[in-house]
Amino acid sequence: MVQAAGENLKLILGPLRDLATRYPPTPSHLTTLHPIFLTACVTTRHFATALPILSSPIFNIDTSLSELSYNDNLIYHYAGGVAFGALKRWREAEEFLEICVTAPGQIPAAIQLEALKKLTLVQLILYGKATAPPKYTNPTLIRMLKNTSYHTLAKAYPQTISSLTATVYRDIDIFKAEQNLGLVQQVIQRAPRWLIRRLTLTYLTLGLGDIAKEVGIESEEEVRAVVVSMVESEDINASISVDGTVTFTTSTAQFSKAEIDKAVAQAQAQSQLLQELERTMNSSKEYLVKAIKHKDDAWGPDEDVMFNTHPGGSSWADENLYS
Repeated sequence: MVQAAGENLKLILGPLRDLATRYPPTPSHLTTLHPIFLTACVTTRHFATALPILSSPIFNIDTSLSELSYNDNLIYHYAGGVAFGALKRWREAEEFLEICVTAPGQIPAAIQLEALKKLTLVQLILYGKATAPPKYTNPTLIRMLKNTSYHTLAKAYPQTISSLTATVYRDIDIFKAEQNLGLVQQVIQRAPRWLIRRLTLTYLTLGLGDIAKEVGIESEEEVRAVVVSMVESEDINASISVDGTVTFTTSTAQFSKAEIDKAVAQAQAQSQLLQELERTMNSSKEYLVKAIKHKDDAWGPDEDVMFNTHPGGSSWADENLYS
């Protein structure tokens, strides 16, 4: 029965995608179809199917198109973050989860705390640390996170794999129950790379054996493989001599003229769009009234949202999702 339900969901992905693409006047408009489509993609694990929709940033909210609620915005960006994370597109996952976390509201929704937990793990993978949330993040969310196992892990990170494994093991039931164990395991596996990055700030040369001791890896060959991988992905600049000595070097980032021109064009396009949005908002009588009263009743959270949308009763982001 569970399998049949999953197959039925797969059948509607194409029609839902077509509706979400054709119904709004522009790809930047959010509609009630967007969270439904993303929910179906994540539930059926067809993450790549969502990419054409996710590739268009949402800039326009028009309640005359559909009866949008505050939660539609949260669900869409949370689901988008889950999809990008499952595809290991960490920067996009960070962006979508952060949009969900920072959505304004007097009382944070449950889904925002779940997004903040995942955001913390994604940032550990991306940066080797959890970055400070934007100033406009609801302070209640930040306080709630500090009482979780995710904050404990972030404070301990990065350490050797054995140390982090011990830290996680103490709260492993929590990570399992919240379906984030797979993502946590990727955080742990990423730790040696961040420890090696730290070594580049202190040493110019270091033997493979010394690096192995510092990062808690027993095999020099495994360390060699990690260093080579980091060089290939441009995480560090280094070379390995025949005798196993690693020499760390620094380099200045170089960009081609085409890359610079593309970045400038994108910035100009975004600036123009923001100016148009500002003009539209300033000409809206309803917006001006709400701004004066410091209220936003139309976007207040009407309920907490928790996710349990998988046909079998399990959450989207189970431990196998990110493996």
